[in-house]
Amino acid sequence: MATSNGTVVEARFHNRRIDMISCPTFARLLVLVVVVGSAVIAGSAIATETALDRYVAKPDAVYSPLWGDDFVTFVKQANRHDFFKKVGAFFTPAGLAMDAFYALGKEVPKGIYTCSHGYWFEHPDTPRNKKWVETFVSKWGVYPHVTAYYTYSAVYYLKAAVEKARTTDTEAVITALEGMEQQGAAYRTVIRKEDHQAITDVPWGVTREAKDLEPLFVRMADIRDSRGEEIVEPIAEILERRKTGAEPPWRKYVIKG
Repeated sequence: MATSNGTVVEARFHNRRIDMISCPTFARLLVLVVVVGSAVIAGSAIATETALDRYVAKPDAVYSPLWGDDFVTFVKQANRHDFFKKVGAFFTPAGLAMDAFYALGKEVPKGIYTCSHGYWFEHPDTPRNKKWVETFVSKWGVYPHVTAYYTYSAVYYLKAAVEKARTTDTEAVITALEGMEQQGAAYRTVIRKEDHQAITDVPWGVTREAKDLEPLFVRMADIRDSRGEEIVEPIAEILERRKTGAEPPWRKYVIKG
């Protein structure tokens, strides 16, 4: 079905009907309307000020896959048009990693949901995590980015695997890593034997003003962990696809163009 704003394509996700509207006016922004309300996927920071200014749909939710400079650019544009005040809820899994917090500072919208790309330095509030953060800040002068956390964790994973294999031979180290469980500064991670997927928990929270947190002045608060074993794709489904050569079920929702 065609509309004045673009083309509507019906799809289904978790047994929920979705109308995907590709809006040319939004310069590659993707709008999704679901049965429980409406949602918007911001597909690119190419979104123009004209597009944001004309945006009047007031969706119930917005999901943005943007990250890095693209997300920073989008937020700066959106703030000028009070975009975040016009939507019910805004979700960004990767957009608000630590680099974006530093780049945006007080411009970080308050009340949006994020997982800070998988790690927030104040969580969990444990002696192990606090010690690592303090050591990192004392050396580098900034709060740790998620990539710093996982790189640090990966080195110890490799160390443990080499010690277990008693050699640096590649195949032997791979075998040692399969099924290995390791406690990082924040989270426990398991490497699934069958597909080498690293499975760990992910924190989700909401942005709040934080006058005590210099130089960010905004923090990820009200954090709850999404359990890795509950959200990762079941291995049985993956192994079945390997046998049949079938594509992942989510690929049907990918819009090319």
